[in-house]
Amino acid sequence: MHHEALSEALPGDNVGFNVKNVSVEDIHHGNVAGDSKNDPPMEAAGFTAQVIILNQPGQIDAGYAPVLDCDTAHVACKFAELRKKTDRHYGKKLEDGLKFLKCGDAAIVDMVSGKPMCVKSFSDYPPLGRFAVDSPLTSYAFSYMLWSARENPMERRCYLHKELLKEVFGTTRFKSSSPNEM
Repeated sequence: MHHEALSEALPGDNVGFNVKNVSVEDIHHGNVAGDSKNDPPMEAAGFTAQVIILNQPGQIDAGYAPVLDCDTAHVACKFAELRKKTDRHYGKKLEDGLKFLKCGDAAIVDMVSGKPMCVKSFSDYPPLGRFAVDSPLTSYAFSYMLWSARENPMERRCYLHKELLKEVFGTTRFKSSSPNEM
């Protein structure tokens, strides 16, 4: 399908397109194309997410700034506030006013992006509503966006539960730290 015109693309098809007056040098990892009339992609000033810590040797405090992989973006984001600890399978609130997170914890956190980034709630746009937290050695957390504060703020919520984990990842149990081995 390389350089062929298609009337329809199906899941799994790699699709490319050209944009008038935009050179290849102007397009970077993390750029998002969308419908400019109906809910256009916008930069998020910050977002709230449910994070599940899978494989972190120490503890994570507010102010921690890991690198996030969201779709094709690879951006440093800061854990601005640890809002509440939740049950990792059902999303029920367990405790407010967290000081830190450790391996096995799930929490609702407010995050601030280090540079412009397009995110959406998982319920509306799954590829832009989930991310992985990476370190040089291992992926140690994954998350779902609950809502994002955009230039044109609009709150959107989705609720994480065991069935959603199973639908997205095919399992609710994680033994490996490598996404390719799950």
